[in-house]
Order: sequence, then structure tokens, then C-alpha cells
Amino acid sequence: EVNSSDDDVDPVVVSFPSGLPGGVQPNSSAGPPRFVLRKLREKAKRGRSLAGTDATCEYTSENSGRGYDGRRTKLFVGVYDKELGVLTVQPTAERGHVFALNQLVPSYQPGNLAQSMSARERRKALYEDFGSAKKRKVLKSQEANVVEVDAVVGAGDVMMGAFMKGQNMSESNRKAMEESRKGIKHDAVELAYAEARRKFLPSFDMDAKEPHLVYSARDIAGDSVWGHISRVTDACIHKDDFFAALTDNGVWHEPVKGVLRTVPLDAPHAKYQIKSAILLNHMLTFQLNKRQSLRGNPDFIARDLSLPTDVTKRFLETFMTLVDGGGRMRRYTSSKQNKDKTLVHILLLFIIANGRSMKVGSLKPIIDELQVGNSEAANLLREAGFSVQKLGASLSAALKVPLTFPPPKRGGRSQSSAA
Repeated sequence: EVNSSDDDVDPVVVSFPSGLPGGVQPNSSAGPPRFVLRKLREKAKRGRSLAGTDATCEYTSENSGRGYDGRRTKLFVGVYDKELGVLTVQPTAERGHVFALNQLVPSYQPGNLAQSMSARERRKALYEDFGSAKKRKVLKSQEANVVEVDAVVGAGDVMMGAFMKGQNMSESNRKAMEESRKGIKHDAVELAYAEARRKFLPSFDMDAKEPHLVYSARDIAGDSVWGHISRVTDACIHKDDFFAALTDNGVWHEPVKGVLRTVPLDAPHAKYQIKSAILLNHMLTFQLNKRQSLRGNPDFIARDLSLPTDVTKRFLETFMTLVDGGGRMRRYTSSKQNKDKTLVHILLLFIIANGRSMKVGSLKPIIDELQVGNSEAANLLREAGFSVQKLGASLSAALKVPLTFPPPKRGGRSQSSAA
């Protein structure tokens, strides 16, 4: 049954932005607040003030009754009669207005509030004393829409318990909380380096138990590109001449061919190595063919670079900067940081494609293909946590666990200035 609106019986809906009264909390012996609803103006049809008290607090709120927005949604309260099996629905008072109650403790006598008040409380006090009516109204509206965790019956303990257990929390946030609880503090320079490293390197697992679990070729590729590469791999791996079936089409770089020739096809990780090598080939094509500035949409750039469109989109998003996204003629640029980020990803993929040991006896093939110096390649891999050794005219690299990164480079006075 749906009853028509009646000012004498319409239920009043209230909220407690500052928290539920003790009298309505579970297992409380205190009584609930009692309220009185009055007209703001004797002759007005709309506009009510609500006042209530309980054992400790006073509650007040009002509704001016002006500016009704004509919305079609309405607020009702339903009461179900179990004996009769009837649900009675009654419109709420003041066209569904929710009275946000201001809470006051009469027995509380404030001392020096300026020292104990939070920034939010000081802001409120300032607006009450000096703010315009419009500013005070905005502030009051903001506060009325704040719902404290403790105001939700039974939710506070559940939420705090889940928070302390780390549910739905990233590993880095959980680790930061643990370190904070143990009193472990990090230097600001170290934190800045760590943040820059996470933007520069592909995602990595600091707690990996084996070297091949630290970095993932699939994470570098992304799901869409990895799916494309997987389909190519599945189409070629069972051919009589796998190598020819894969490399006869398109441009294949010599370092990649060298890796593919050494992949043990009967090994359980062979597909992963092949996919990593294909991704490496795409990245080499992108790096060696792209210009410092690229113009056009991803489809056009993909044709220009002889790469699949989804691969091109991924590389543009990851290794270049969009400086003009208007219309079809987008413009991407590559900074020194973008270039170094691309190079370290390529070096990592070369090592990943060489097998689960995450060791390479010679980086010469990939260094020669990229036309970079040994010192530049060594510095990039050391930033990724690798140990790098010089072997004649080439370099060897190996990754060990637990993963460790070089300490931050701190500035100091030069010899001349120190003198």
C-alpha cells in the first residue's frame, strides 16, 4: 500500500554526520534521542526545524523549504506487517529532505580551541565568523555529506580489521605500513630515487625468490600485445622448420635470430623465450626506425614503422611523450629519458629471451645492434639491479636475488671547490 503525503504523519529522515548517538548503538543502555519538528514560519506550508536531545547531546537541523528542484525521485519509508503480509509505504517529510543534524555537547566548555582544533575545524570557525552566507552554506553542505566510518553500525570494526590485515592493499603499501609501525625511516633522496626507478624500469618483484621471476616480458608487452605475440608463436612452433616459419616474413634483427637459434623447443619454458624474442624484435624495430618526433595516429605510425598497430600503440604510450593530441595529426616526441627507458627495456628483454638463468655471457650482439657504448649499457643494467662485468671488448650480465639496486648518487663538492 502506498499512502499519500500527510504532514501530520510523514516520517522524518535524519543523518548524523558526526557519528551515531550512543542510544542507538548496539547493546547500549542509554535511550535514543527524542525530537520535536516545528514550522519555521507559522503561515508557511514548507520549512521545518528539527531539535532533539538525549542524555549527553543536543541535535538541531532545519530545512528552509525554498528552491525545491522538482526532481521526480522521492524518498519513502516502508513498514512491513508480517501478520497481514502487507508493506505500507509512506512519503517522507519535506519532500524527502534528509535533516543533517548538528551535534552539541552542552556540558563541554572549550578552552584554548586554536591549539587543539584541526585545520578543518579552524576553517569552519573562520567561515562562521567572517564568511559570507554563501560560503557558510557551501561548508555546511560539504559537512552534511561526510559519513564517518564509526557512523555505520558494525562497519567500523570490519573495515579497520581488513585494513590492518592488508586486504585489498598493494604490496608496496603494506610494506610501507609495516616499516612505519617498526619505526623504519627512509631518506628522502632514497625515496625519490625509488619513485623514479619505478617509472623508468618495467614492473619488478623485490621479493622474488628466483632471478627469472623479478622481471616479466608479459608485463612489458601488456595483455593485448602479449596475446598478439602468443598467436604468432602458436602458429609457428609446430612447423617442421620453426625458425624459417617465424623469420621468413618481416624484418628480423640478428641478435634476435641468434637467440631463437638457441631456444630448446622441447623445454617447458621454450614458448616464453620465443615470445620474449618476438617482443624484443618489435622493440628493436621501433627503436631503430623511429625518429625523435613522430606525427600521425597510431595506425599511420604503425605502417610507417612496419609494426602491428597494437604493438605500436603500446610502445608510443610507454616510450614516447604525446605533446599534441588534437585530431588525427598527433605528435609524439622522445626525450633522453624516453630513450634510456627504451634501451633498458631492450637490454632486459635480450637477457630474458636468453633463458631463465637471467645471465648472458656476452652483450655484444645487442650492444652493437643498438649502437651504444659499453659504459652506457652497463650503467643502465646496473640501475636495473644487474651485476655487469667487462669481458675483453664486451660485457657479461647477471641478475641475482634478493634484488638490490645501487644507492642514490649524492652530489658533493668537486675537488676544485673543496680546495
